Amino acid sequence: AATAIYGVRGANGAILITTKKGRDAAPSITLKYERGIMGATKLPKFVNGPQYAQLFDEANLATNPMAQPRYTPEIIQKIADGSEPYIYPNVNWIDATLKEWTSNQRALINVSGGGSRARYYASGSYYSEKGLYKQDAMQQYNSNAKYERFNFRVNTDIDITKSILLTMGISAILQKGNYPGASAGDIFSWILRSNPLAFPITYPGGKIAEPTWGSHRNPYGLITQSGYRQSFETTVQSNVGLKYEFQGALKGLSAQARFAFDSFSYHNINRTKDPDTYEAIPPYYDENNELILKQNHTGNTYLQFGKSSAGNRRTYIEFALNYQRDFGNHSVGALLLYNQSDYVDANAGNSISALPYRNQGLAGRLMYSYDNRYFMEANFGYNGSENFMPGRRFGVFPAFGVGWAVSNEKFWAPVQKYISYLKLRYTNGWVGSDDAGARFLYEATMGGAQDYYFGDWRSPGGWAVYTYGSNVTWSKSHKQDWGIDIKFLNDRLSVTMDYFKEHRTGIFLNRQTLPTYLGLSSLPKGNLGIVDNSGFEFQLEWNQQVNDLVSFTLRGNASWNRDKIIENDEAPKPYPWMEKRGTNVFSQWGLIADGLFTSEEEIEKHATQFGQVYIGDIKYRDLNNDKKIDSNDICRIGQGTIPKYNYGFGFDVQIGYFSVSALFQGAADVTTCLSGNSIIPFSSQAG
Repeated sequence: AATAIYGVRGANGAILITTKKGRDAAPSITLKYERGIMGATKLPKFVNGPQYAQLFDEANLATNPMAQPRYTPEIIQKIADGSEPYIYPNVNWIDATLKEWTSNQRALINVSGGGSRARYYASGSYYSEKGLYKQDAMQQYNSNAKYERFNFRVNTDIDITKSILLTMGISAILQKGNYPGASAGDIFSWILRSNPLAFPITYPGGKIAEPTWGSHRNPYGLITQSGYRQSFETTVQSNVGLKYEFQGALKGLSAQARFAFDSFSYHNINRTKDPDTYEAIPPYYDENNELILKQNHTGNTYLQFGKSSAGNRRTYIEFALNYQRDFGNHSVGALLLYNQSDYVDANAGNSISALPYRNQGLAGRLMYSYDNRYFMEANFGYNGSENFMPGRRFGVFPAFGVGWAVSNEKFWAPVQKYISYLKLRYTNGWVGSDDAGARFLYEATMGGAQDYYFGDWRSPGGWAVYTYGSNVTWSKSHKQDWGIDIKFLNDRLSVTMDYFKEHRTGIFLNRQTLPTYLGLSSLPKGNLGIVDNSGFEFQLEWNQQVNDLVSFTLRGNASWNRDKIIENDEAPKPYPWMEKRGTNVFSQWGLIADGLFTSEEEIEKHATQFGQVYIGDIKYRDLNNDKKIDSNDICRIGQGTIPKYNYGFGFDVQIGYFSVSALFQGAADVTTCLSGNSIIPFSSQAG
C-alpha cells in the first residue's frame, strides 16, 4: 500500500534511503570489472589558417574600404604549405591539446551473509578515469587530468532479542584528483580564443611560444608547463539505529531511533609554475639561418608549493513510530517521525556562515488499502527553519493520494487478456521552501558606510544598513498529479501517463516597487512571487521474449512542461512587450535582430543604434518607433536554458550471455545566448 501511489512529502521532510543488507545465508561473494572508453561530447570545429587569413582581410575590408590586405597570396601559401611554421603557423588548437579518446575502469566486490542472529553486507569499489589533455613526453611530472575514487561500505544487523534489532552502517568515499596547474576554465578559454595564425605550439627546443600582443596565453603551455594540482577528498557516513517491535495486541507497531553522523574534508596541494615564453621577431632569421627569439616573459624554474583544506560535518537524529498490519483484505499503515539535523561548515567565510545550519520537523503518514484494489494515503509535514523570525518559523504541509487498480476488479476479467493491468492515480499536496539565498532573513545587517559630500563638506563616514530584515515565511507550492498505468498483452506493452500542475506562492523576491527616493541601500525580500507550472509525462516500454536465448526491450519517453510568471512585484512597464508577467521564468530577453545592414542608406534611415554602425552590422528592431534603440526595445526573444520538451528512446537486446543497450535523448524549444571572446572573430587583437 505504501508504494501503490505517488507520495508527496512536506518541506525538509526526511528522505529515507535503505542500502543493501545482509541475509541469513552462507557467505556470498560478487566480483565485477568494467572498462570503457570515453570522449568529449561535443567540440567546435574551426576554420584552418588560410581560411582564417582570407576571412580576416574580408572583414577588415568591409569595415574599412581603404584597408590594405594583411595576408598576401604569398603569405597564405606559406600558411597552407607549412614551409615556415614558426613564422606563419597553422595550428588547430583542439588537435594540439586534446586527445580524441580516453579510458575509464571500475572494479567491485560485494560480500554478504550471516546467521539467524546477525547479518552483514560489505562492499568495496574502485573507479578511475583519465583526462583528454595531451602531455609533454619530456616533462617529469604528470599534469594530465585524472580522477580516482574508492568506495567502502559495511552494514550490520544484529537481533539482540526477538523484538530488538540493532543496525549499524558505515561508509567511506576517498577521492583523488590530478589536474594541470592552470584551471580548466583558463585552458579551454585559450583553446577557443587562440586563432590558428596567432603563434606556433612551441619553438625549437620545446620553448613555449606566446606573443606579447593581445595578452595571449599558450593553451599547450598551460596544460604541460604550469605544474600540477592534486585534490584529496574524504567523506565518511555512519549511522546506528535501534528498533523495537511490539508483540501481542500491539503486533505491527514498532518504535525506532536513529543517529547519523557525516563528515567531509578536502585537502588541495598545488605544485604550480609559470614557464618562460618566447616570441619570434623580425627579421626572424639571423645570418646562420637560426630563428631569432625574444624572451618576453621569465617564469618560475621550479615548482612552487601551496595548500588549502576545509570540510564540514552533519549530525541527524530521528525518532519514529511505525504501524503496519493486515486484517484480511484490509491493509493499514501509519507513521509518525521526528527528525532534526545540524550542519557546520568548517570553511565558512564569515561569522554568519560559521553558525550551525539547523532544521527540525515532524512528519506523519496514514495508509489504507483494500483487496489490492483501492489505495489511500495521507501525509503531513510540520517543519521549522532558522531563516524566519519566531512565530513564523514553522509551516504545515499536508498531502493525500488515492489509487484504483481497475484491472483487479471482477468485471475486468473479460478484457484481462488484452489489458492486463490498469491503475488510476491522483495526488494532491503542498511542499515548502526556506531557501531565499541568505540566512536569518528577519535580521538586518550593517557595515561601513561610504563617505558623501554636501557642497565642500565631506562626511566622516560611519555605519549603514546593508540588508533589511524581512518578516517572511515559507514559500509554498501546491502540487497535483493525475496518472494512469496500463499494461497490454500479458504485460508486454507498458504505458505510463501523467498530467501535473503546480501553483507556487510566496516565492522569495527582492521588492521591486519601492521608490528610489526612500534611500534604501538594498531592496528587502518578501514572499512576493507567484508562478504556475503544468505539463505531461509519457513513458512506453515493450518487452519481448523471442525464444529461450533472445529477448529485447524497446522504450521511449516524452515530456512537455510550461511555466508562467503570475506575479513578480515589478512596476508597470511602459510597453506591453517589456512585461515579464505571463512569460516563463527563464525566458531570454534582448533586442530583436532584423538581419544585417546592407547599405549606408539603410543605416541612415534606421533608428539610432549603439556607437558607430557599419555595413554588415546587426540591425535591431525599433519596437516603439522612437527612432532609437534602447532598453524600451527589449522583449522576450527565447525560451531560455530550460527546455519545454524532453524526449528519449532506447533498447536492450539479450542474446544468450551477451547483451547490448543504447539510450538516446534530446530536448526541444530551448535557447541559449553564446557570448565571450571565443565566439567573436578577430577580437582581442587576435589577428
